[in-house]
Amino acid sequence: VSRRAEAYGIPGKRIDGNDVFEVYKAVKAARAHVGKKGPYLIAAETYRYMGHSKSDANRYRSREEIDAWKKKDPIDNMRKLLEKHDIFTAAELNDFETAARQRIEDAVEYAVNSPEPDTADLPLDVYSD
Repeated sequence: VSRRAEAYGIPGKRIDGNDVFEVYKAVKAARAHVGKKGPYLIAAETYRYMGHSKSDANRYRSREEIDAWKKKDPIDNMRKLLEKHDIFTAAELNDFETAARQRIEDAVEYAVNSPEPDTADLPLDVYSD
């Protein structure tokens, strides 16, 4: 993906999407670029634990492969790091997670109850100029 973006004159970077700090640095650099020069692509490589859809039984990956990737889970690893360094307690992190889940549920409810967009708006904001 990042090579295709370069072919269109869009700079970008391929990163480890499981490394929270690498993602942070890449997003920070991208925001600085976008604010002055236009589009920027971040190709964040990560792992999907589940199948592509509900009909995908995910039989093409071994339990060992999935378990190995779960050890790299960015959310679990960041949570452990924050607790280890006494930045947040487990209770505080649980509260953050509960609040985030509620925000997601509220956003989904808002989207479901909102009118469909006007088809005349479809081509808006498609190009960078």
